[in-house]
Amino acid sequence: MIKTYTLINWVFAGILILVFIYSGIHSPDHAYPFNCYYELKYHRACPTCGLSRGFSAIMRGEFKEANRYNINAIPVFFFFAVQLFLRLLVNLLLVKVSDFKSVKRIRNIDVMLTIVMFLWAFHLIILKIISPGTF
Repeated sequence: MIKTYTLINWVFAGILILVFIYSGIHSPDHAYPFNCYYELKYHRACPTCGLSRGFSAIMRGEFKEANRYNINAIPVFFFFAVQLFLRLLVNLLLVKVSDFKSVKRIRNIDVMLTIVMFLWAFHLIILKIISPGTF
């Protein structure tokens, strides 16, 4: 169990690092290599449109600009940044403990923190998807 959980943490941390590198490389002012399928098909922005540009703006310290691209960019970026830190911290803690009870406690706290943070960061996006006409 501990090896699988550690592997998942490393993979997720690697993906997050790639997201941050991608955001740092691409300028928010230039065309992105990916287009929003929802916007192409329905000719209107989806709740996540502008997040990539917002992340790029955040990587450059342009927080007002990020908020202009998507109001959810800052909380979602913060969620991913904290998740990167947590993945590394949890793996460090798992190396230091060996008993099953401690591993289980670390895992449970990690899962609970992640769920709470996810709901905080994505709540507006979730609400807009559930009831698109009200937001």
